[in-house]
Amino acid sequence: SGIVADASATSWRATAEDFGKSAADACGQPASALTSKYPSLKEDAVPFFCADLSFCHTLLIHGFKLGPLQQLTLVKQVEYNGQ
Repeated sequence: SGIVADASATSWRATAEDFGKSAADACGQPASALTSKYPSLKEDAVPFFCADLSFCHTLLIHGFKLGPLQQLTLVKQVEYNGQ
């Protein structure tokens, strides 16, 4: 959605700050602007997008105590038991 720019990517590098910047941008936008700016954002997720990004940012910084620029690898699907 807002963090992974390439819809076909199976993994993506990001930082906690990326979530914070995306949240700051998304939280000030009307729903129509969000679906235009983030075309892969599903319609039913639009009302929660700001909260989701803010939660992720807060969890990474305050919960996991990561630095704002510490690199993370986001993974679309984790292989488990050969699947």
